[in-house]
Amino acid sequence: MMKHALLIFLKNNIPGKVKTRLAATIGTDEAIRVYNTLVQHTQLVTSDLKENKIVFYSAYVDQDDIWNHNNYTKQIQRGSDLGERMSNAFQFAFDSGNNKVVIIGTDCPGINKDLIQKAFKELIDADVVIGPAMDGGYYLLGMKKCYSELFNDIAWSTSEVLEATVKKCKQLNLHYHLLEMLPDVDEEKDLVYMKGLQRISIIIPTYNEEENIDKTLKSIQLNGNGNLIKEIIVVDGGSTDKTIEKAIDCGARIIVSKKKGRAAQMNEGAAAASEKILHFIHADSQLPQHFDADVVKAVNNGYEAGCFRLAFDYDHWFLKLNCWFTRFDRSAFHYGDQSLFITRDLFNKVHGFNEKYIVFEDLDIIRRIKKHCRFKILKQHLITSARKYVENGVFNMQMVFYKMYLMEQLGASQQKLVQVLRSSIKQDKI
Repeated sequence: MMKHALLIFLKNNIPGKVKTRLAATIGTDEAIRVYNTLVQHTQLVTSDLKENKIVFYSAYVDQDDIWNHNNYTKQIQRGSDLGERMSNAFQFAFDSGNNKVVIIGTDCPGINKDLIQKAFKELIDADVVIGPAMDGGYYLLGMKKCYSELFNDIAWSTSEVLEATVKKCKQLNLHYHLLEMLPDVDEEKDLVYMKGLQRISIIIPTYNEEENIDKTLKSIQLNGNGNLIKEIIVVDGGSTDKTIEKAIDCGARIIVSKKKGRAAQMNEGAAAASEKILHFIHADSQLPQHFDADVVKAVNNGYEAGCFRLAFDYDHWFLKLNCWFTRFDRSAFHYGDQSLFITRDLFNKVHGFNEKYIVFEDLDIIRRIKKHCRFKILKQHLITSARKYVENGVFNMQMVFYKMYLMEQLGASQQKLVQVLRSSIKQDKI
């Protein structure tokens, strides 16, 4: 049975040791942020690959980082220069029984799963496969055996690396294949290529949420990677409490909406957002760990929209049963509390949220989304507040929602639905 290995060369996140040319112009802290974003991107595009994945660290093995032990083996780079370290890594992989070995770094924003798989496929006929970088180096190298000569007498970190490597392949009569050319990010001028990375703008509509907004924002900061989240936008509908002050304290960007209403507020937040992925969440929701990576991975895998499964912060068997059904992609089991991630292109294509909807604006946009693409329900659970259930009774609250859902399916107007909601439960939001 053929065994394949993907080697990932990684620099430990040590100030002054990563992206030094970039740090010289944009500062050490910003250079580290850029590098961490690139590392996160590399982890996302490799996590689903079936090859034996080995991360080679520059200084020490980090036991508690994004490269989990269930999916990646960890080693230390060994050698006096980059060439010797790569040669030793290839030899290690071949000695471990692998028949094809590909190595990549962590500073190429254009690398993707399909390209890596193509490299392994090209090794069926080619002895060597090379991913040329725009700066004259390479972002990928693959071989069917360890040709250590390819690493000798190379002026590393110069524009001559690719040319010298190709020349050595010719001298050794090796059949080589060149993949598409991609950019690395080494200097400030290269930052333009970062725009192609998928990042998230989080949008939270609020109205008098001082009891919940800080917990929600802290869950984003605690459970997100930080390199995948560009901004957190709180769109307030005219709160009279301390919602805005608490959101500012947590570092959110504040927009005071011209209109009150969740649909209008979310549209306004989307218009102000800067990233390709929009993630709408309610102000009383706690996002799961690594939620941002799950969202970006889903989008990278072709899902333009989706949500998480649901859980409540209240221990009740009936609520647990209802939440169990949120794993199914059926309108009756969708709750706005599950959040919604969607690409900006698709959001614009479906014309955003319908501002005529006071309730069920989430169901309306999901119905329109499904006319254009698949809808992904992620496996992790988002935890939301059960305060309405506690205040109004679990069974009563759920029966009200069921009644309203049936009425909406039968064509009841928004005014009628709001009237039913106001007459049936305690609330101060509508």
